[in-house]
Amino acid sequence: MERARPFCSLERSVIFFLSGASAQVFADVALCPFEAVKVQVQTQPHFARGLTDGFRKLYVNEGLSGFHDHVLDI
Repeated sequence: MERARPFCSLERSVIFFLSGASAQVFADVALCPFEAVKVQVQTQPHFARGLTDGFRKLYVNEGLSGFHDHVLDI
């Protein structure tokens, strides 16, 4: 019976790198709407009273694309 070859350290490093990179992409896409509202509130003090108000106003002003316009900037 032939023994299974264990992962070498290079293969494990590649898997860990790809796992971390894909997790970062998912996190950026998920958190981008919050960042967009936060930036609007910080740069325009009277933009919104809170997070839910900020989501509503950003959607009314810029549409759905306003939440992910700056995903590449993060």
